[in-house]
Amino acid sequence: HKKGREDTMPYEGSEERRDLQLRPLQGQPSRGL
Repeated sequence: HKKGREDTMPYEGSEERRDLQLRPLQGQPSRGL
Protein backbone atom coordinates (compact mmCIF):
# COMPACT_ATOMS: atom_id res chain seq x y z
CA HIS A 1 0.00 0.00 0.00
CA LYS A 2 1.57 3.27 -1.11
CA LYS A 3 0.59 6.39 0.79
CA GLY A 4 1.44 9.07 -1.73
CA ARG A 5 -1.29 10.07 -4.16
CA GLU A 6 -4.06 9.38 -1.67
CA ASP A 7 -2.14 11.21 1.03
CA THR A 8 -1.69 14.21 -1.24
CA MET A 9 -5.44 14.69 -1.66
CA PRO A 10 -7.49 12.16 0.30
CA TYR A 11 -10.49 14.48 0.32
CA GLU A 12 -10.53 14.46 -3.47
CA GLY A 13 -12.15 11.00 -3.75
CA SER A 14 -14.19 11.44 -0.58
CA GLU A 15 -15.63 14.73 -1.82
CA GLU A 16 -16.51 13.31 -5.23
CA ARG A 17 -18.20 10.28 -3.66
CA ARG A 18 -20.09 12.52 -1.24
CA ASP A 19 -21.29 14.71 -4.07
CA LEU A 20 -22.60 11.68 -5.98
CA GLN A 21 -24.33 10.38 -2.87
CA LEU A 22 -25.83 13.76 -2.00
CA ARG A 23 -27.08 14.41 -5.52
CA PRO A 24 -26.54 11.42 -7.83
CA LEU A 25 -29.01 12.90 -10.32
CA GLN A 26 -26.74 15.86 -10.95
CA GLY A 27 -23.69 13.63 -11.31
CA GLN A 28 -24.07 10.02 -12.48
CA PRO A 29 -27.30 8.28 -11.48
CA SER A 30 -25.98 5.03 -12.92
CA ARG A 31 -23.12 5.10 -10.39
CA GLY A 32 -25.09 6.60 -7.50
CA LEU A 33 -27.90 4.08 -7.74
